[in-house]
Amino acid sequence: ALKLSDIRGWSMLCEDPVSMLALHIPEEDRCIDILELIEMEKLLSFHAHTLTLYSALCYQSNYRAAHALCQHVDQKQLLYAIRSEFMSGPLRRGFYDLLISLHLESHATTMETCKNEYIIPIGPELKELYQDPEMGHSLRSLKTESVQPQMKMTDIAESVDNIRSLYSPLFPLDVVRNYVMAALDEAVQINQLHNRDPVGGSNENLFLPLLKLVDRLMLVGVLSDEDVIKLLIMFDPETWDPTYEKEGKDEHRKGLFNMKMAEGAKLQMCYLLHHLCDMQLRHRVESIISYSHDFVGDLQADQLQRYVDIKQSDLPSAIAAKKTREFRCPPREQMNAILGFKNLEEDDTENCPCGNDLRESLNGMHEKLMKHVSLVALQEPTAEENAADESLKPGVVKRLYNFINAVKELEEPPKEEEVEEKKTPEEIFRKILIATIVKWAEETQIETPKLVREMFSLLVRQYDSVGELVRALEKTYVINTKTKSDAALMWVGLSQIRALLPVQMSEEEQGLMRERLWKLVNNHTFFQHPDLIRVLRVHENVMAVMMNTLGRRAQAQSDTPQTGTGQEGESPPKEKDTSHEMVVACCRFLCYFCRTSRQNQKAMFDHLSFLLENSNILLARPSLRGSTPLDVAYSSVMENTELALALREHYLEKIAIYLSRCGLQSNSELVEKGYPDLGWDPVEGERYLDFLRFCVWVNGES
Repeated sequence: ALKLSDIRGWSMLCEDPVSMLALHIPEEDRCIDILELIEMEKLLSFHAHTLTLYSALCYQSNYRAAHALCQHVDQKQLLYAIRSEFMSGPLRRGFYDLLISLHLESHATTMETCKNEYIIPIGPELKELYQDPEMGHSLRSLKTESVQPQMKMTDIAESVDNIRSLYSPLFPLDVVRNYVMAALDEAVQINQLHNRDPVGGSNENLFLPLLKLVDRLMLVGVLSDEDVIKLLIMFDPETWDPTYEKEGKDEHRKGLFNMKMAEGAKLQMCYLLHHLCDMQLRHRVESIISYSHDFVGDLQADQLQRYVDIKQSDLPSAIAAKKTREFRCPPREQMNAILGFKNLEEDDTENCPCGNDLRESLNGMHEKLMKHVSLVALQEPTAEENAADESLKPGVVKRLYNFINAVKELEEPPKEEEVEEKKTPEEIFRKILIATIVKWAEETQIETPKLVREMFSLLVRQYDSVGELVRALEKTYVINTKTKSDAALMWVGLSQIRALLPVQMSEEEQGLMRERLWKLVNNHTFFQHPDLIRVLRVHENVMAVMMNTLGRRAQAQSDTPQTGTGQEGESPPKEKDTSHEMVVACCRFLCYFCRTSRQNQKAMFDHLSFLLENSNILLARPSLRGSTPLDVAYSSVMENTELALALREHYLEKIAIYLSRCGLQSNSELVEKGYPDLGWDPVEGERYLDFLRFCVWVNGES
């Protein structure tokens, strides 16, 4: 240190500065180091609960609150807090949770929601990705070709004027990833032996925040393939580490599966393993689609060749018509006929239209797939079990058995030794995972119900791989690689709609919702891929928005009489009611949805009861024709005789009751605009008659 002068003070050069996070106590007008809170139980509890409150404010993608909180807890504070080895347990978990809530949770929840939805673009990239057969069942790679929501971050804003382009606050996630992977590796190394004084004060406070952060980073797509391999080695080094030496340097080396772990850490491991299994399932679906692309092309070429052969042959008309019947059927029936060779006997294969090479190709692919996903893979005895079986045989019988085998070997010509197929790490890991879950269940009494549920769910997944794959393929939609950008834009809007579903929307958020619904209708995928919109259950999400809006509207109307007047007899200021605008936007979307295809009409017909219960809303406004629940109801049966005939009497009774009420009251809006009072409501009556016109027939006429 050097004193410059009495006025300028001292100058000091610090070669090794030590950072600290100070805590201001306004009542005492003093600051203390946050690490000292470990000695102050009440203050520690208060600040841990404050961090929990901050996390709760960011719930359900509340970006405005997240940006405001970043003014209080900035990047430097969060990085210091998660890196500190001396932070007390509750604060350590609180800061990790806050980091996740502020910057990761929103997109992680979006990815969690769409984990069972597969939009796969067909192109050369897909085929190239799955050239290696092992990639189709990989746990080691996060690279996929599916169209999924992409994470967006915006610069931290002091004041937010518009939420349309607002996303999670910006944060250096690469720095977080590098640190957390190194910290988790270090924690695994230290925990090889009994750790008397772990970071955070307990095993749970050491592992739970790290595993939770790794899980969220993987969900949002920040982890690389190298990180996933490191993570799998930490779980079970014997299976995943190619340099592992059981009899040498790694004799006493343990992975997370073999360590003593707290229940909270086990729960986070279960979540992480679930997400790894989700990724493996996505690889399996994509590899099947990659194979199908070439296979269907070969099928069509084979079908065309058969058609040309029939046309060029001089067959009688009756026989030619019989042979060409296949080509006149709908595509689904054609595929069922062509691929109907699974249960055929050898004698009947001549009747199968599909060529022999194609049959062998599909059967071969099916056998390879079943080797990985079926229960047979789990039932194969291990080398230890075989050795144990041999040792159980009685001595005399065993010697006689060996003698007979030796004689047979002398008589028979020498056979080529069968090379035992080496199992992939994924196949071995599946068995080890089952054994680990069983071990966890047996070693101690589990007190956390959530952990029991997740363990059982993870165990069921290992035995239900085939059923899981079948259900995933039902939710798979294949698009051309050229429409990939349209599908990506659709995900942006759909993600925001789903994020706003569970919250009570402000006027600004309602405006954003209406804008997103209209953009979704204008997206090319809406009319070009109507089945995709149905598979993603977009109509159900929009129905949920409308139901929430109508529910809040009914609650507000019932609360209105109970609201008292102010102190001076003045009524409290009335908020602008925009619920009708929300209902109009939802109904307009659903009407367009019904027009896209007959299957989509059927999907909306399932909700007819709710639509008819609310069919008396907004009918008094002639300008809203085509944008009310009643319009959605008759759009779901319009020009679809099958659905119109499926209407039940109690549905039509509701319409008859509403129609009878039209003669008892005037249309208030027409009267307000100066039209003469007719004594009944012609507008609503006309709309109900329109509905009946689409669904009631007498003597074959509407």
